[in-house]
Amino acid sequence: MDTIITLPKNVKRIITTLETAGYSAYIVGGSVRDSLRGKTPKDWDVATSAKPEDVKKLFRRTIDTGLKHGTVTVLEKKDCIEVTTYRIDGKYTDGRRPDDVKFSSDIHEDLARRDFTINAIAYNPLKGIVDPFEGCFDLKNELIKCVGNPKERFEEDSLRMLRGIRFAAQFGYKIQTDTLRAMSAQPSRLSIVSKERVREELSKLLMGDYVEYINLLQEAGLTLYALDAEINIKSISGYIKKCRKDECTRLAVLCKDIPNTDNFLRNLRYDNKTINEVSLLVSQIPVDYSSDRVFVKRLLRKMPLQLIEKIIEIKEILFGVNLTGVLLTGVDIINNNECYDMSALAVNGVDLMKIGVPSGKRVGEVLESLLEMVIHIPEMNVQEVLLKEARGFT
Repeated sequence: MDTIITLPKNVKRIITTLETAGYSAYIVGGSVRDSLRGKTPKDWDVATSAKPEDVKKLFRRTIDTGLKHGTVTVLEKKDCIEVTTYRIDGKYTDGRRPDDVKFSSDIHEDLARRDFTINAIAYNPLKGIVDPFEGCFDLKNELIKCVGNPKERFEEDSLRMLRGIRFAAQFGYKIQTDTLRAMSAQPSRLSIVSKERVREELSKLLMGDYVEYINLLQEAGLTLYALDAEINIKSISGYIKKCRKDECTRLAVLCKDIPNTDNFLRNLRYDNKTINEVSLLVSQIPVDYSSDRVFVKRLLRKMPLQLIEKIIEIKEILFGVNLTGVLLTGVDIINNNECYDMSALAVNGVDLMKIGVPSGKRVGEVLESLLEMVIHIPEMNVQEVLLKEARGFT
């Protein structure tokens, strides 16, 4: 094989050490796939005939990452590289992970247990490419195709259905007909996958360069089982594609017709920051926006300018409107240091109590009234002026 993949020095050193000790070793999975696509891999994974205990003897610094499944992490300077023994997976009774694994000395057996052909390629600097399932051909033809029988692959691990669509969205590849048909034949199997794993795949899918392939969720009948919500994804995929590469912005478009965005995102185990931002963006979609200065100040009180910019982008994409004026007004308000929230008001609760405003709820009410005045008339944001006005509320 003429193909040459340039390996990092630390990865090459690990392979050389293993081979010098009499074992075989290859880089595998995504590191091979991405290298062959001309991309720099995020991680480099090594597969070897050496057992975990043998790997630990050969390298000074290791971590027992997953000994049950044959994985040891080798620490080479600042790099953490997973080294995994060739294996044959046992039965998958839970539809996610093998009940047990059997170690092997054959790289071909290890590649045979993998999900898609483009992930079932191995490479060694001296031996070249090992590609028993024609993954290189599928890479060249931009095709997502299961290793062996797709029905069996998805029965082993149901998450693979979502991963296949995610790869399509990341790479812009088509899903091979039999593979897509096998997804469509058993969509309910996705319901056994943990919501955390679904969320991870959905997030990667939404950030894909070819996010329009999110349509495949609906085409394969996976939407309800993946998201626990019926969404007409085909009707909004074009809008999502036009959005900036920002997860919250794209999530907001995905969620725009869901009755309770907050519950939907919580069910998928999103973090509170994401839930709050997306819910706020969705709540603003039906609101009529205006570049009126008072309106924009009230908007700035609800959210920072960066979020206003996101919701304006969403509105312009969904409704074909031009809301540049809203953003320009917001920038002008900020540049002129005009007051639009309590933090910039020239008086505070202590000032009001000093002039006789009763503590507690009444202080808050008076502050709100003063802020409303200042929002309309910026020149009033002077302590003496506001205290004079406040005396009228006592």
